[in-house]
Amino acid sequence: MRRPARLAVVTAATTTAVGLAVPAAFSAPATGTPAGTPTVDPMQHIAALQQIADDNGGNRAALSPGSRATAAYIKQQLSDAGWEVSTQSFPFLSGTEENIFAERKGTTGDVVMLGGHYDSVPEGPGMSDNATGVAGLLAAAAATADAQPRNTIRLAFWGGEERGMKGSNYYVDTMSAADRATFKGYLNFDGIAAPNPGYYVYEDNKNGEQINADISKWYADRGIQTEQAFLGVQSDHGPFYTKGLTTTGIISGYLGNKTEAQAQKWGGTAGAPFDPCYHQACDTKDNISPETLKLNTQLITSLITDYGAKDFSAA
Repeated sequence: MRRPARLAVVTAATTTAVGLAVPAAFSAPATGTPAGTPTVDPMQHIAALQQIADDNGGNRAALSPGSRATAAYIKQQLSDAGWEVSTQSFPFLSGTEENIFAERKGTTGDVVMLGGHYDSVPEGPGMSDNATGVAGLLAAAAATADAQPRNTIRLAFWGGEERGMKGSNYYVDTMSAADRATFKGYLNFDGIAAPNPGYYVYEDNKNGEQINADISKWYADRGIQTEQAFLGVQSDHGPFYTKGLTTTGIISGYLGNKTEAQAQKWGGTAGAPFDPCYHQACDTKDNISPETLKLNTQLITSLITDYGAKDFSAA
């Protein structure tokens, strides 16, 4: 998540309450094991990405050895899961960086994208921001490795986000007319398991309202009330948003403090930051909520399955 120009980027305008309040001591709702539940614990990916940062000067920033090692790890995990992996190089400062893509090809020609950035800030290892998104996507990719979707599912791992969404901007700027014609939406996962978590769905893009509603219902079915967040262009959905393309996403909170009302419905600590180590050296593997990461990995898995099967011609 790129640091915003002002503090009040995330707004907590509560939506209509649905479902049951989450207990004060949060744990993922016991709703049974849904189809497609990840078989790989996303915390295994968190541990691996922390080790990469530890081995490479304490960060995974763009153009650094940590970024290169992270990219290699992502490509290996996706390849091992049987996804078709490709890369896109783009100019970055005095060098080049790369976006990483993984696809499951469908039969309709329609494309749904899910993604998140893989770089950290130079100040720290970037576990909450955004190893959580990477870990969730990788675990969901493994869980859907045998899927034969109706629509093409494309997973995107963006480079250079912390310096202005460089990778996602390059991708959107180079989309062809044919790409745009088949594009059905981009879902962004950036900072999805803060240590004092909330459950926000982006409200930025009116074209994404149906996806927003689907995500909110998924949480509601598990007894979790969501709130709306306006992030402007501060993450990799931004380039899609500014071009009028359908986009949305989730975030667990990164700036500001959790209110008393939010603590009552989400658990956690009122008056404390959602993420006390945002963009700092202390953003380590101890700075995330494993329960929230596992829950949001289930969400990503469900979205891959559901949007892979969706009949967009009937929409």
